[in-house]
Amino acid sequence: MLATGLMSGEQGHAPSPDALPIWDALWFIAETYRLDPYADFDTYKSNLRALFERGGNLFNQWTMLNEYGDLKSAKYARFTATKGSNGDIYWNLDGMFIRSKTSGMFITDADGKLTHEPGDIVIGAVLPITGVNAEIGTGAKKAIELAIEQANTYYSKALGLNIRFSSDIRDSESDAAVALEQVRALHENGINLIIFGGISDELSAVQEYARENNIILLGTRSTAISLSDSDDFIFRLSPDDSHLVKAMVRLMEEQGKKHLVVLYRDDIYGQDFSHALSETVTGSIDSFSYAKNETDFTSVLDEAARAVETAGYEGTAVVVIGTDEIISMLEAVKEGPLTSVAWYSGDGVSQSRNLLEAESAVSVAIQTNLTCVNFDSAADQIFIPMRHVAVEYLSRAIKGNAGWNEISSYDAAWIAMNAYAMTHPDAPSEELWNIINNPYGALGIGEQYVMNEAQDQSNSFYVFYKVIERSDGPIWTPVAYYRDIKAFPDELKIVSE
Repeated sequence: MLATGLMSGEQGHAPSPDALPIWDALWFIAETYRLDPYADFDTYKSNLRALFERGGNLFNQWTMLNEYGDLKSAKYARFTATKGSNGDIYWNLDGMFIRSKTSGMFITDADGKLTHEPGDIVIGAVLPITGVNAEIGTGAKKAIELAIEQANTYYSKALGLNIRFSSDIRDSESDAAVALEQVRALHENGINLIIFGGISDELSAVQEYARENNIILLGTRSTAISLSDSDDFIFRLSPDDSHLVKAMVRLMEEQGKKHLVVLYRDDIYGQDFSHALSETVTGSIDSFSYAKNETDFTSVLDEAARAVETAGYEGTAVVVIGTDEIISMLEAVKEGPLTSVAWYSGDGVSQSRNLLEAESAVSVAIQTNLTCVNFDSAADQIFIPMRHVAVEYLSRAIKGNAGWNEISSYDAAWIAMNAYAMTHPDAPSEELWNIINNPYGALGIGEQYVMNEAQDQSNSFYVFYKVIERSDGPIWTPVAYYRDIKAFPDELKIVSE
């Protein structure tokens, strides 16, 4: 959608089918040169083929080649000329032929038809634009607005649809009670498909109201294990934290950590995460909680320091589970036991731009080798040009480095708009859900959302980041990749210590 929309915006009409593989070809050529600018012909040819073997095109196909250098997989669409109710004639997708390495060959009818009803459609969103999690919400807001801008070009110029999208974005103020108020307000305005960017504590507060009123929530940040539920219209684009904990423990054990001192925020996210850690690690754990609105971390840090001293520094690590309040916690850490061991954290603070702007927090993060993990399809280590394009646009929009928060918000907006495009502007929740909750309605930028029975992402791809200091300032840099899928179970790749 993105490539076709960008080309349509430049040309004023949809590109020919031949233009799309040319787009991919140029990217693969450029990336091969980037990897080895001075390669001779035979090396270049070998490198190009190797890139194809771990690449993906803008059709969401793995570009693995056969012995003749042709694609092994194939996707063919069957179109028929159709006359609409207004007399216009258009091409309509009727079915597909698919050949893949994992699924074999099969023919299928198209599950949805593009709407040719005109209409203005409002996409609702509830995001923490202010409060402790404001970085999450402000990045998500920019991503959603960018997706809507690009989608309007795509649907009108590339597909010729007479639908127009806009957004109604509400601020949860990083507060669960306010999040519920905002979901209720959107519902009362007739909006029943909402992008929900709040953390698990906020989602927990709105889950029952959404269930009772048939409201679809596309969750981009919630990962609490106990919120996995098949009996609702909640579609979470990230896996629940049982996957993240498995990845984190795998790295910590690889690095010889046998005793954990765990500091967790006392809410559903922190409680679930801490419990999953205790069930997964083979070593011992000391756990300490802090209030979800805590601002003075002296007491919990003192407890953690005593636990580290008692356990000894060898093989001991600190795990901190929270979001942006972790920055204040790092600023409060005193030189001593806590700065003598490695620290780990999850997706609540991974790639935080706010942390990079807090000089004393950066200093402690570097001193403790703070390593943070979050879901990121980059861990699949597949070269997908459209992911690079999307990240570039998102990074410009937020004036920083876009991460999974922005990518998932961007994808959520596209998934929501695609559901309307494949039904009609006044589609009820049940019709929209039938489109969203199937493989064809769940493709993102460089990511296929393979959902489990609870409609949570089931693919397990994680990237570990830590802060390093450069001459132009601190940055987050990847130090390890983890994936746990059928083809690559429990695979950890450390790229930097």
